[in-house]
Amino acid sequence: MNLQLLYIISRKENVENHNSQKSPKLLISFYLVILFIIAIGNNAMAQCTNTALYPASVITPDQNAWKTISPCNWAGEYANVNVTAGNSYSFSTCSGDGASCSYDSELTLRNSSGGYLAYNDDNCGVQSFLSWTATYTGTVQIHLNWVDAGWFWNDYCLSNTLCTEMRVFELCPAPSQPSAITGTSDPVPGAS
Repeated sequence: MNLQLLYIISRKENVENHNSQKSPKLLISFYLVILFIIAIGNNAMAQCTNTALYPASVITPDQNAWKTISPCNWAGEYANVNVTAGNSYSFSTCSGDGASCSYDSELTLRNSSGGYLAYNDDNCGVQSFLSWTATYTGTVQIHLNWVDAGWFWNDYCLSNTLCTEMRVFELCPAPSQPSAITGTSDPVPGAS
């Protein structure tokens, strides 16, 4: 009977030791999966869609020059901008482009139906800059948001009531030069 009891106790200790050896690996795997899910979910939120339109009028950019969309856009708003197929457009909250923004900004560009076109966060320090070449003539929506940087992850697509000067630049392609005229010249009648 003592031998059976010793066997049961020994077997129980072996099972506990075996499980305790696997537990740290299982626990580490669990935490890695949780961190991965947080990271994926966090990045999935980065392309923002706002519902507050400001200014109400559609902005027409100046050709080959920076133009202010509004001197006071808030994070959480979007503006409509006219675009022409084939022209390139830059949108900026960077001070080097004449914009003014006092927080970590992000920009999302969408077509007039809300379809995603481009996104940027932190191009010039914590400010944003994006470029896009128009594939159609019409309007785009430029969405401005605030990113709250945390210790382990960022909160994206946030709103605030701080004035931001967002700017747009339209780069028009140089006009094409006419090709050289080739062919034969007909003599002018009566000329010798």
